[in-house]
Amino acid sequence: MADATPRTLDKTNVMIGRVATISVGDGTDLKLSISGLQQEGVIIINDEVKEINTQLEDYTDHVEVLARKTTVEFIFSEIDDADLDLINGATINEIEVKTSTGGANSTGMVFNMATCDSMKAFVDGLKTHVIATKTSTGKTLNYTITDNAAA
Repeated sequence: MADATPRTLDKTNVMIGRVATISVGDGTDLKLSISGLQQEGVIIINDEVKEINTQLEDYTDHVEVLARKTTVEFIFSEIDDADLDLINGATINEIEVKTSTGGANSTGMVFNMATCDSMKAFVDGLKTHVIATKTSTGKTLNYTITDNAAA
């Protein structure tokens, strides 16, 4: 394997700062947007990768990504049955997270997962939980991350 040229972390690609808004929509329009978030830990993003690792006769390893499952969980204190009904409706299938800083020009970054396989909302511990999942085959990412200036 050839050596990679070392590089420093590109700070314009780091989602830093607080989560400014979290929105859900139907792929065309945002239907609910929550802002004013100040605490860390209101959003959890998990990207699970299923892969197969085969060792060839010459002892080289061949790794192939078979599928991805991405889960986004958003937790906030407000409980509103209209929000729960809206999110649990059949047309909500997109979630978007914006940060307040980071990215180019420190204007924030946008995480977007569209055409989710499922999205549900429920109450647990006197907080609203929104969970969105999406699966795909192969190496394709289930989400995009863009600079807020470009969004």
